[in-house]
Amino acid sequence: LRQAYPMVHIVARGRDLADLVRLAKAGASAVVPEALEASLQLGATVLRLTGTPGDEIDRTLADFRRQDYAALDERQSASEDDENSAKRGAGD
Repeated sequence: LRQAYPMVHIVARGRDLADLVRLAKAGASAVVPEALEASLQLGATVLRLTGTPGDEIDRTLADFRRQDYAALDERQSASEDDENSAKRGAGD
């Protein structure tokens, strides 16, 4: 799809971190971790039911998302570095 339509934004959902890395490598513009988002929504509901202010819930969710998406970016970069090293080693 990416090769046929390079300007199209491809948003994909993955079950776990390995899925997300695979989808990003395959050309997805953005990947959404389904388990993370479901867990965050569950946590937000619990916080709302216990009387936590909405702005505090929003900040907490944003913090978790920022950390988890940063971890995804690091994992993807490390995976790409490993792949590039393997390719260089195969060319020796």
